[in-house]
Amino acid sequence: MLDSPVTSQNTLLFLNADPKVSGEGELAELATVARHRGWELLYNNCAEQAFSEALARSKSIVTNSYHGAYWGLLSGRTVALIGYSSKFHSLFSGLGLPPEKVVQYDRGDERALVTTLRGLELEASGACLPDPEAVRRAFRARNKAFADRLVARKILAGYRFSARVPQPE
Repeated sequence: MLDSPVTSQNTLLFLNADPKVSGEGELAELATVARHRGWELLYNNCAEQAFSEALARSKSIVTNSYHGAYWGLLSGRTVALIGYSSKFHSLFSGLGLPPEKVVQYDRGDERALVTTLRGLELEASGACLPDPEAVRRAFRARNKAFADRLVARKILAGYRFSARVPQPE
């Protein structure tokens, strides 16, 4: 999924489905904002295939989902991150991106989320990794090393690693 090339210039609005994060009462309004902006809308409780297909269609991602931001950045997309905690700033800092690019809102404040999405300037708020392929390689190497440590400690019996998905033996 992270290696999928961009097949169009779409923007994906990928929101956290937890009402404590995105709010409870504004789902219809969020859909209206997405439609008005010409963005495809998905929530992080969607099927993996739906996300994978939407990612392939999207050059940019607007999200309040940590994993949506992570996957978007690793796949080479431009990400506008609307964050509600320090973990979003840490994600950008850890990837060498300016943490001040994270657009802040109060967790669960759906009115603030809607207002932020309506006024968001993707060009100004978006960030992308200069070399996402190198970051993906390092990410995969870290995960393989972690799996190797689990095998060495007999926590995991073994695995077969491929470029796509590590498979348990």
